[in-house]
Parts: sequence; structure tokens; C-alpha cells
Amino acid sequence: MLSCARMRQVWRRERAGAQAGASQLSAGGAGKHQPRGAVRLRRRVTALVAPEGPARPRLRRFGASVVFFGLVGGNIVVIVWIWVANHNLPFLSTADAITRIGALTGLLAAYLALVQVLLLARLRRSSG
Repeated sequence: MLSCARMRQVWRRERAGAQAGASQLSAGGAGKHQPRGAVRLRRRVTALVAPEGPARPRLRRFGASVVFFGLVGGNIVVIVWIWVANHNLPFLSTADAITRIGALTGLLAAYLALVQVLLLARLRRSSG
């Protein structure tokens, strides 16, 4: 990977070469060919100059993970809300509290196991 200063230096060299080539064309040097190195340099500079290339997949991946964790967190909140709405919050005894908290833990564990299976299915599809 080249540093920014090196990329600018290569870009300036390419731009100066293009301006010199344009002046040769206007001076009557239309039949001359460019050296092979100039073509390779132009391709390399074009590939290095585009700054939005590597940043976009990173941004897309970050956006996808924000959406994913938002959905998972939202579903956990909905599961707990449904559990509370079924009048499971008032505990009558210690045994009742342990049983109801165990039921909530089971609901959340089943949901997270489903999320894990979905993530594993995605992993197999992308590697195959």
C-alpha cells in the first residue's frame, strides 16, 4: 500500500506526462507511441486514486451490523415485554420467582440459539 504522499507524487508524474503528451500531439508528434511504462503507470494511478473504493465495503458492513444488532436487541425487548405483559412479574414466593425467571431465561436462550443457527447458515453459504 502506498502512502498518500507517494500516491500524490505518482499522480503528479502521470499528469505531467499527459500534459507533455498533449503538447507533443499539438506539435505534430501524433504518430509516436507511448512507452509501455506509461500505460502501466496510468493504470496504477487510476487504481490508487479512487478513495471511495475500500471505504464503501467497510461502511456497508458497519451499517449491516448496526441493523442486525438493532433487530436482535429489538426482538429481545419484545420477548421481555410479552413475558411481563403475561403477568409474570409479581412473584408470590421464592420458588415462583425462580420458576418465572427460568422461563424468561429459556425464552431468551431459545431466541439466541435461533440467531446462532441463522448466522451459521450464512457462514456456510458465504464460504462455499
